[in-house]
Amino acid sequence: MPSKIWEYDVFISYAREDSDWVNEHVYRPLLRCRTAVEGRRPRIFFDVSEEGIATGENFVAALLRGLRNSRRIVPVYSDIYFQKPMCRWELYMAFLLDPMNDRGRINPILKDRSASKSVPPYISHVQYTSVSLDNWFQRLLAALDLRAIEAQPTLEFRTQPHDITVSHTLLPIQVAIAGADEGPPGEEEEITVSCEGAKIEGSSTIMTKDRVATFADLSIPVELESTRLTATAKGFDPVRSASF
Repeated sequence: MPSKIWEYDVFISYAREDSDWVNEHVYRPLLRCRTAVEGRRPRIFFDVSEEGIATGENFVAALLRGLRNSRRIVPVYSDIYFQKPMCRWELYMAFLLDPMNDRGRINPILKDRSASKSVPPYISHVQYTSVSLDNWFQRLLAALDLRAIEAQPTLEFRTQPHDITVSHTLLPIQVAIAGADEGPPGEEEEITVSCEGAKIEGSSTIMTKDRVATFADLSIPVELESTRLTATAKGFDPVRSASF
């Protein structure tokens, strides 16, 4: 029988009050990893991300869809987590999907040591990984069937912008993915360019081809003394152009 094709590799269950910590220490680091088999970036259900809850979507239905269609579920145990009805609901739904965790779908991490006292009895048999351990993230990756990449790819402006007249089109700008161990050949990325101090006009989001995105119709509608462009892509640190 063929293995199930999952919509998401990971579902992150967390309390909104912990969102900054989760974004910095869990979500973004996971985006920089690759799946152990296919070597691609993991698809992660993080409710506030592009792959989370869509605009206008019923959020309860979206969470349930994400839970059901995720290969692995990562509850972030914290003191506030067990006080939140929605977090408790997500955890219970995860439990129902794999009650004995025979398939290893539930992989909790313990953010706050004191939260261990609040773990419900029905799921206390599922071992968590404490972030107090030096190698907690490596242990999490192993449980999620993900691998870290040794040299992180980065974004770089292959061509720099030059001074223009207001509302005139910039010369073509190229943003490239650079660095070793970038993933399998042909894996392309969606790159977005923005402008400091103004809303840029034109096609500001482009899919790379051979790891290069070419922005050919960008213009700036207002006069600025100086500005610079910022390029962003999922799983990459933002990069800024030279001022112009």
